[in-house]
Amino acid sequence: MSCRHCADDVWGDPKEDLSFSELKTFSKNLGYVEEVALGGGEPFLRNDLVDICELFVLKNRVRSLCIATNSFATDTISTEVRRILKKCLGATLGLMLSLDGFALTHDAIRKPGSFDRTMEMARRLTSMKKEFPRLSFSFNATIHSANWRELPALARHLHKEFHADLKFNVLSGKPRDASLGLPSISDLELTIDGIYAAYEPSSLMAD
Repeated sequence: MSCRHCADDVWGDPKEDLSFSELKTFSKNLGYVEEVALGGGEPFLRNDLVDICELFVLKNRVRSLCIATNSFATDTISTEVRRILKKCLGATLGLMLSLDGFALTHDAIRKPGSFDRTMEMARRLTSMKKEFPRLSFSFNATIHSANWRELPALARHLHKEFHADLKFNVLSGKPRDASLGLPSISDLELTIDGIYAAYEPSSLMAD
């Protein structure tokens, strides 16, 4: 995706990723693990992702799998999600869909058409959840100077449309686009409070 907020070297060289054989050795020495989170880059670019998930579920008794994705390869992701759920019967699967703003903002940070792909992925997952109750999904944004204003509204939209939360992290390191930075502390607090308010009932509602 060459996301503007990521550093060029943030993920390292893909050639240095662990092979499946190396992962088997890692798993063998790991013991029991409750949850495994797989990130990238884009995890669904690996043609052995299903095998990796099955390895940890069978050998390490993992009961919760979490996979981050940019959602661009919707057909491939849909197929692989279904395969993971069928092979890993003892585990839940949660997908975290990267989303950095509404369409204009998200596509400007990533690639044209990315926002529509993410919405399509969310619709497909919503449908799949009816067949696989062990499946869930949420969204994730990186907060920075180009998107902080719209994230609370985005969180409200996602909660209304998909009953899904917008998680977040905050820009760190040296982004690929040097013009991106952090909002002020006060603006950052407003953004975070606004995101939480989208899906957390207020104390007045609780009363």
